[in-house]
Parts: sequence; C-alpha cells; structure tokens
Amino acid sequence: MAVSSELACMLEAVSDPAFLIRADDMTVACVNSAFSRVFGAFGFEGKQCWEALHRAGNCAACGLGCPLAQAAATLQEAQIQQTVYASAYTTRYTVTMRPILSSDGKVVYWLERIAVKKGLGVMHDSRGYVGVSLAHQKTVHEMAKCAGLDSPVWVCGESGTGKELYARTVHENSPRASQPFVAVEACDLTDENARDLLCGRSDKTKQRVPGLFSRAEGGTLFIDSAESLGKTACALLTQAVQKAKLKQRRSFRLMASSRYCLSEIQTGKKLPSAFSDLFSTDSVHVAALRERKEDIAPLARHFIRGIAPYNTYKITEEALEVLTHCDWPGNMRSLRNTLVIAAEHCQDQTIRAGDIALERDQEENELFRPGAEIVTLEALKERYLGWVLEQFKGPRAELAKKLGLSQRTFYRLAAEVRKNEP
Repeated sequence: MAVSSELACMLEAVSDPAFLIRADDMTVACVNSAFSRVFGAFGFEGKQCWEALHRAGNCAACGLGCPLAQAAATLQEAQIQQTVYASAYTTRYTVTMRPILSSDGKVVYWLERIAVKKGLGVMHDSRGYVGVSLAHQKTVHEMAKCAGLDSPVWVCGESGTGKELYARTVHENSPRASQPFVAVEACDLTDENARDLLCGRSDKTKQRVPGLFSRAEGGTLFIDSAESLGKTACALLTQAVQKAKLKQRRSFRLMASSRYCLSEIQTGKKLPSAFSDLFSTDSVHVAALRERKEDIAPLARHFIRGIAPYNTYKITEEALEVLTHCDWPGNMRSLRNTLVIAAEHCQDQTIRAGDIALERDQEENELFRPGAEIVTLEALKERYLGWVLEQFKGPRAELAKKLGLSQRTFYRLAAEVRKNEP
C-alpha cells in the first residue's frame, strides 16, 4: 500500500537519510531523496528495513543494536549508535526511530532516520558491489552463504576485481560486523617477521605491541594475495584457527584472497595442505569484468557517484558505450581509475566519450589485434615489465627468478620503468 501524499511530503522534509517502515511486517514503504543519495538509488520499497541498509540479516544477526524495542515499549522516539568497520573507515551511525500513530493510537509506520557520523567512504568503496549479471548474482549468493557462517573464507579472482571489497562485505553482513576488519598483504608476512606481526612483540621499552591476531579479536583477519604466504605464516595461522576451533570459539574469522581458486592452490601445492584445507567449506569467486560486461554500466554509474564532490558527476550513454566495449584486463580498479581521470578533465561535471582515455593495460590488450600499431621490442619489454611489477605481489627476488633475470639486472630494469612512468 502506497503512503499518503502528506506522509511522503513529511518524509521528504527530513534532511537526514530516512525511510518509513510498515508496522505490520517491517517492510520499507518509502524512502526520501537524502536516503537515495547516500545509500544508492535502488528499489528499497517492499524490502525489510535491514535490507535497505545492504545487510544480509537483521541488526542483531549482524552484531548491531536496534532502537525498535525501546521505541515500541515507550511509543516515544528512541536512538542508538551503530559502528560499522568498513573500507578504510570506521563509520558511526546515529539511528533514530519514532512511531507514526493513527487516530486510535496504533502504530501505523515507524520513521527511521540515519545520521552518518563519520566516514562517508563506506557508502562508496565497501558496500558498492554492483551488478545485474548472472555471474554477479552467483557471487552475491556465495557471499550471503558465507556471511551466515563463521568458517574461513577463500575469495578468488583476477587482480583488480575487488576481492578485498567482497571480503569486507561478507564481514559487514556477518555477526562480526561491529568488530574490526584487519587486512594485511601476504608478502609482508615473511618467515623472519611473521611471528612478531601476527602474535605481537615487545618494543624497546618492553611494552607489548599487539599483533594482528589481537587487533582482529572478535572480527575478521583478511590475508591479501595469500598464495605468497610463507611456511611460518601458514603454520601460525593454521595453529590459531585450529586452537580456536577446539575451544569452540573463534577469536577472529580468517579470510584470504588469491588470483588462484582453492582447487588450483591444493592441486599445485602452492600452500601447505593444512592451511589450504582450512578453507574447504566456503569460497567466493569474483568474475572478471570481461565475463560480465552488463555490469560495466551500473558499476560506472556507481563509481562516479563516489568521486568527490560526491553525487555531482554525470556520465553520457555514449561514454558508457565506450566503457562497455572494453575488456578491462585491470577489472574494476582500472575502470574506476579511468573514470577518476575522466572526471578531472570533463566539463560541466559530465563525463563524455571524449573524456575517456584508456589506461595502459587497455592499450596492451589492443596490441595484437589486426591493424594495431607496431611498437619497438624495447617498448614492448618496458610495457610488459611495468605490468608485471603491478601484478606480482610476492618478493622481488622471486619475481626476478621467474623472469629469468639476475636480481641486479631486474632492479636496474625496474628502476628504469618507474622513472619513465607518468
């Protein structure tokens, strides 16, 4: 049932993001323009109130408070604070709920207002997994399944697909949502320092410096590019997870990402089996953009909303068509970077086809197509080495070995590439 024009006008007059909730089934009846600007212009009507905030479960299931019980008991306005750890920010919301009563004193609607206290970035970087493709829907289904459990999660996909973003989304929709999400690059956990970084150490004043295990207490520890983990880090992580399992209490939830799917890791024995076996229950596969081109346009619209000043840029259909015809080897990262550059050069805050300059990786994708420009072998070597430096997350000595170069030659060539970069 649609809300009356009087209620709709009242809701629109609220400056904070706000929506009306039907009292009988707690579904969203109407949202105001401020809510759509902050949380996205999606079809919220008919959704459960917590679905409007992009969660997979109600507030209690996500470890967050809810003002409904107090408001229902007193029939007065109730307010609570919610803290969500996401992206590079800790975002605090003030959630206020008040009843809308009928003439006979019964609650007809609940009016809920959301004041973002800190960290607008959560709207644009973390909760922004966007898509309409079947591949995207499959990923969302996998995330929803993982969010409801508490076992280790393996996230796989090509570079630039936003694997950390998807891992954060699983965390934010889980019972651990109100606790920290701590991320670390696998290559930083060397055999020499893994124990100190994970378990903590004492500094020169003999004060205890907490490790990643302590910092992630109650929340999630995320290992990026896990295929680069050394044996010491794998052993410590395995021991911590197994120890918590014996106590029937996980001090933190382990998540890891890789460009390899779990079966490739296990078959190729890229990591100790005891560690890779921890992830045998849950995994999330993030498809490359070239495999879900119908998601490029909605992703582009989403990204331009997050370019500062927020919600001020537009993009033409012709520009979207240019973006859609690209394969994007760098995936979402390259798409977003391209749009940021286009926004810097566009006029009237409208991105047009002529404003879009494809990144180097897109040019490389054109290299071997009919009619492509012929370049020198020296230029090709420089392009390839630049791409390798960006993609490879492991130790530089290992990369030099893979390229068949001495470390001295590798460092000299790498320095030349960095010097020539814009």
